[in-house]
Formats: sequence, structure tokens, C-alpha cells
Amino acid sequence: MEKGGKKTESEIPTYKVVMIGDKSVGKTSIIKRYTENRFTFMSESTIGAQFFTKVLNVENPIIGQPPVEVKLQFWDTAGEEKFRAVTPMYYRNASAVVIVYDITDEETFNSVPRWVKEV
Repeated sequence: MEKGGKKTESEIPTYKVVMIGDKSVGKTSIIKRYTENRFTFMSESTIGAQFFTKVLNVENPIIGQPPVEVKLQFWDTAGEEKFRAVTPMYYRNASAVVIVYDITDEETFNSVPRWVKEV
């Protein structure tokens, strides 16, 4: 622990969140909006996976204690068919998986049961 009681980066509990879904449903846009507070209408397709982090202060479950610092590590996976063979390895040690679909594209919604089965 650093001076002043502040935790070092390695001491902050980390939770891995994997984002999955068909290609071009907005996984990268959602993550960038949440982690960087920015939005772009057009972004490059993800190749394999990339990750983003965000450190948060969350309410301490122990009454009267200060907030707890946690780190969310978002794994942005490629939705293209050619990358799907490697996607399952990203689920390992995940704390959460978020399935994303495009509300304007029914086909991406119809793929949700397949993604659930895969997870």
C-alpha cells in the first residue's frame, strides 16, 4: 500500500467483464462510452480482442466504512465469424459476460440464444 493508505494498481480487486455478440452491434462503442466517456459513430472492427479498464469507487457493504475501489476490465471480443473459434477462451476467469445485440437488426437479436449456449 502506498503512503496515505492508497492502494497500488495491483492491490485493487479486478473484475473481468467480457462483451460478446454479433459483429457491428456496438460492443466497442458501449465500452468506450462507459470507460472513456466518448462516442464515435464509426469504429474499426475488433480483431481478436482488446480490453479497456475503469476504476470505480463502490459502496462498501460494511456499514460505516468508506467506499471500496474496484477495477473493471472490459474485454471487447470480435463478433465476426472467423474469430468465433477463439472467443470462448476469453470467458475464462470472467466475472461477467454481457451479450450485446443491435435493436435495429433482428438477426443479431435472434443470435442471442446461440451466444447464451456458447457461454
